[in-house]
Amino acid sequence: MDAVSHPRLLTFNCHEAWVHQLEYIGYPIDIIDGLPGRYCQGWDLNVRPHPRGSRFISLEEATAAHAPYHCIITHNLTDLLDSKMIFGPRILVIHCTLDGLARQHGLKMDPGQLKAMVYQYLKWLGGHAVAVSSLKGRSWDLPEDIVEFGADIAQYPAWSGEIPAGLRICNQIRNRMEILLWDFHRAAFEDVPVRLVGFNPGMPGVFPSRNWEDLKRTLSSARFYIHTAHPELEDGYNMATLEAMAAGLPVIGNRHPSSPIEHGVDGFLSDDPRELNQFAKRLLADRELAGRMGAAARQKIAERFSLEKFAHKFRRSIEIARMKWGERLASEDYFSGRESSPEEKMVLLAKGGRFLGLARAFHDHMTRAEIDEALQPLEEIMRFLNLPRDRVIGSKEEFAQMVMEVSDALMRIGDSRSAFLLLRSTVKAFFPPTSLPS
Repeated sequence: MDAVSHPRLLTFNCHEAWVHQLEYIGYPIDIIDGLPGRYCQGWDLNVRPHPRGSRFISLEEATAAHAPYHCIITHNLTDLLDSKMIFGPRILVIHCTLDGLARQHGLKMDPGQLKAMVYQYLKWLGGHAVAVSSLKGRSWDLPEDIVEFGADIAQYPAWSGEIPAGLRICNQIRNRMEILLWDFHRAAFEDVPVRLVGFNPGMPGVFPSRNWEDLKRTLSSARFYIHTAHPELEDGYNMATLEAMAAGLPVIGNRHPSSPIEHGVDGFLSDDPRELNQFAKRLLADRELAGRMGAAARQKIAERFSLEKFAHKFRRSIEIARMKWGERLASEDYFSGRESSPEEKMVLLAKGGRFLGLARAFHDHMTRAEIDEALQPLEEIMRFLNLPRDRVIGSKEEFAQMVMEVSDALMRIGDSRSAFLLLRSTVKAFFPPTSLPS
């Protein structure tokens, strides 16, 4: 791989619809898949075809690459930690609000602590955060770079609206009912024909599309599209909303500060479910009105949410990431996985003991060989000494603060491997493998 004449991007198999946009950036793309504990083990062709210029590789192959990647694009904390051993500039894409993440996945630590941990780790790595919307950037206090996703109206067939029914595309509804204002959705459309499309185990009659072409046909035949969302937890639109608008569908939903819909022009908005119900029935009865509104929605996508705009902004984000990479605090040893000496680990554990209240126990009860095991993660120290967790720390917030301070000490003495294991195990402790954010 020639990093100068043929720079490549590296990303993870996650958020296929978003990743598919990267083909417009103009770089070849390596996509890591086959990782354990992930929502999807392989690329989901029901959502999108493989991006042009992409190839699929393992994490081991990416780590062994002989030339650095132009930029590593991660989508969550797990990706960020899994790519720790890969040398190169990196971006963390913020796909969800912090509060939305906490509620959907049952976050077991204070969101502020998680935010601080992410900020510290990005600063150390020289990483750059990019949010997909202003709301999501603000929720993480990382509002400096907002790159909204886009859609290409030329990719969608002409709208027909021949099926007198609404459409909503949504995955994992049962885990996101508060975020999606699902009670409001049900109240507004209880007697209105609505087709649901997406991955929703346990919801009879609800299935994903067979492929992207099938999804586009589904969009073109529906009369209108539905999007409802909690204004503090989710945006007033998502990628499916923009796809629907690009396909020529008017959009119906609740009023939301970030909604792209202009009431009465390219859709209808109301916080009264009875009023929204009447708007839906009006569109079902008047196909020509739906067509005029849908045409306005399609034009708005061309003007505000084109993929050319996405590509231009994200290329700039990549250059910012490359600049921050040059200002990173971590040395090259951090990415090579150098371990500290046993003496350094003894010093570190003495420091860690200040937070755990176990300084004397470290020296009285643990050999140097046992120290290595205890650092994977520090909670093993508590189990090794047979101490209940509640006798060591008073709260999850104290534990998170201890993790950040001790991992910082690990980084300062150059023990990158232990710092990585501690951060990763902490994230996995607070996000069980079956509910890791995607």
